[in-house]
Amino acid sequence: TLRKHDLTVYRTGRIDISAHLASLLSLSPGDSINVAKDGNEFYIYVAHRASLSNRQFRSRVFRSSSGGASFRLQFKQLARRLMSECGFNGSVMRIPAGSPLAKPFSPVAVPLITYKIQNHD
Repeated sequence: TLRKHDLTVYRTGRIDISAHLASLLSLSPGDSINVAKDGNEFYIYVAHRASLSNRQFRSRVFRSSSGGASFRLQFKQLARRLMSECGFNGSVMRIPAGSPLAKPFSPVAVPLITYKIQNHD
C-alpha cells in the first residue's frame, strides 16, 4: 500500500512538513529541525525549541498557512544534502515517516522512510 508523504523536500530548499509529522514532533512556530543519519536510516527531530532559546537558527519552521497544522522552512543546504544522501536527482522528493522513537541525539526522533523514494518529478 502507498503511504502518504509527511516530508516534501524541494531542490530550491523549501521543506514542507505535514500536520501528522508536525504533531509527532510537537512542532511550534520558531522551532528548529534537523535530520540525522544513523547507519542507513534518516531521522528528523527538533534540534532547538523556540520556547527554550532566543537564538536564531537557519532551520526554523513556520506555519505554512495561518492557523494551519502543517509547517514549512527554507534551508537549501539541508534539502540538497538529504536529496544527495538519498541518491535522489529530481526536483521534489516526497518522504513518508515512521513512528517516533528515542535516539541518543534526541528523545523524539521520527524515522524517514527513504527506501520508498522514487526518482521522478
